[in-house]
Amino acid sequence: MKSHRRNEGIIVTGGQLNAGQIAAGSRAKAIKVSLEGGFDATAAQGELRDAVERLTDLVVRYEHETQSSGKALASIAALVEEARKPKPVTSKLNELLDKISNCSGSVAAIVKAIASVRDVIAAGF
Repeated sequence: MKSHRRNEGIIVTGGQLNAGQIAAGSRAKAIKVSLEGGFDATAAQGELRDAVERLTDLVVRYEHETQSSGKALASIAALVEEARKPKPVTSKLNELLDKISNCSGSVAAIVKAIASVRDVIAAGF
């Protein structure tokens, strides 16, 4: 039996929500990506963390518009792990960005965020 009710997402009123992963909707997926800790305190690492975080948010937000959302999410998780290393390998970061780009097609916001991460990599590493 199909429901024609609109998905209102997750609504929290009052109290406190402390959850590792949350998803709402019939085809929703939740991934846990923690960008806290594990980063060197250098400015380049901070910029990389911020750029990767923005990209992660966009890939999750536009996941339903990507060509291969499972691969995009797996590549995002691998990108976060590589970026968390004290000395991320530039070629590995770029390889993962290529995979995300291939999965994301022409979603303009994701394309722009990938370019921003590449700019940070080029400037800081």
